[in-house]
Amino acid sequence: STLSEQLPRYIFARDEGIGFGELFARTCNGSPADSERYKQALQTLIDVKDIEVVSMNGARRMKASTIRDADILIPSKQFTMTF
Repeated sequence: STLSEQLPRYIFARDEGIGFGELFARTCNGSPADSERYKQALQTLIDVKDIEVVSMNGARRMKASTIRDADILIPSKQFTMTF
């Protein structure tokens, strides 16, 4: 759950988003989590529609388990706020 709280900071820092591979490379040394845990945290963000994942050919990925390094994680245009 900590990753689900920390990762949006990196994703929302750029309007155009960030590649999964770049996000993982920039943050993995500060986390004991592996790529599968990152994907689990990203699935939470996908489910609540905070982010969208777009493949190189423009297809949207709805399952984090299918995310590839070149896929772009972008802030959702319909950002939800939870209190």
